[in-house]
Amino acid sequence: MSISLITNVVRLFSLNEYKPMHPKRIRKKEEIGCIARMLETFYTNRSDDYGLMDRPETDYQDYADLVTRWTSKNGDVLDLGCGTYRTPLILQKRGFQTIGCDLFSEQQCKHYQKQVGKDGPKFVSYSGKRLPFGDETFDTVATLCMMEHVPDVDGMLTEIKRILKPGGRIVIIGPNMSGPHRLILGMKNILGGKGRYWQFQNVFECMMGGMKMMFWSLFILISKKPLFLYVYPRIEEDKIKFELPDDDAIHLNAPLSYKKWFRQNGFRLNQYNRRMGDSRFAQVFNTVFPSLATKVQIVAEKQ
Repeated sequence: MSISLITNVVRLFSLNEYKPMHPKRIRKKEEIGCIARMLETFYTNRSDDYGLMDRPETDYQDYADLVTRWTSKNGDVLDLGCGTYRTPLILQKRGFQTIGCDLFSEQQCKHYQKQVGKDGPKFVSYSGKRLPFGDETFDTVATLCMMEHVPDVDGMLTEIKRILKPGGRIVIIGPNMSGPHRLILGMKNILGGKGRYWQFQNVFECMMGGMKMMFWSLFILISKKPLFLYVYPRIEEDKIKFELPDDDAIHLNAPLSYKKWFRQNGFRLNQYNRRMGDSRFAQVFNTVFPSLATKVQIVAEKQ
């Protein structure tokens, strides 16, 4: 065996310095509360180039297409966790009365309003607790890559239910952080020399993390109640350390958790992951195994 091959094997399995295996589940409510405050500080002070602004245009249009498919003409739409002005503006151009809501500062709201003009969507700041809208206000509440960053998913869904009109729909798009594809993508990144994938820094962490998520998926499956599981984001010196996409993710975003919640809270599932994906293989896999889908694409209707 050559020296270079030995070196590569050591590198792939190296733990560098000992740290708890990632992803690591958060079990205590007080710890979730502490991290929620870190996240609030991080999102309130984020720059415009964070997150969704650098996504391909097709991602925004696919999001708008799904909202359009399930929203009545001229409907009232809340783009929740919109991040910037971009997705609310696209939805407004589709003919909807749109409000963009996030952990915005007053200055950010004014800045985005100036960007879209007086006839564009409106922007509202969210405090991180109760959504600042009256009961039964919206025809659709839509979220794009937001729910994996929410430290109290049950509370957020309850608030969304409150502000939806009867017959209104919630649209959720985002990554499934708990599926078996995470292990595959992690191994592909690491073995391909691209470095860390999410919280998997080497082959050992990737395999162990994959085993953990398989166990957590089984735990979600057998639970009678909706079970939303949380993991530690990347933290350094009591601050969110953001370098790669989803370094700030806290919620595993398992599709089956949503399915159970909606069914137990009087919603009808209009769409549940089937026939979606970036490749033919993903589309077939997601149709056959929607609760293990590579992404989350759910539409649920309030009865």
